[in-house]
Amino acid sequence: MTGWRIGYAAGPEWIIKKMAKLQGQITSCPNSIAQYASLAALRGGEEEVQKMVKAFEERRNYIVERLNNFEGVYCKKPSGAFYVFPDFREVIKRFKMKDSNELALYILEKTKVACVSGGAFGRDGFLRMSYATSMEEIKEGMDRLEELINGK
Repeated sequence: MTGWRIGYAAGPEWIIKKMAKLQGQITSCPNSIAQYASLAALRGGEEEVQKMVKAFEERRNYIVERLNNFEGVYCKKPSGAFYVFPDFREVIKRFKMKDSNELALYILEKTKVACVSGGAFGRDGFLRMSYATSMEEIKEGMDRLEELINGK
């Protein structure tokens, strides 16, 4: 249910009350469809969850391996979420760009592959990329990106 912004917390009552007070001031509640879908997901079996865990693991491993084969790119394997955060500092230097924001825009213009500048997360020189899409789209995006970065 990526992007639905559904979650819950467990902890000492005094912390949860403070969290609820803060959350109530900075966000609105999720729509009713998302709430019912979340309830069904929590009450449902684990079979579908295990299928998605496997699919995300395959996507993650594929995108990390591909990125690590790009010239001047290093990507650690993340242990959570559905994003990779590869280091593109060498590519930025090679392309004579000023920062990861310029690189992210360049990649979007040239390849139609969307990523977010690491500067938005306090790590200029890195790019944030999601693998919450189909394997086919990930493969196509990595092919386009590889052609741009490696010149293949």
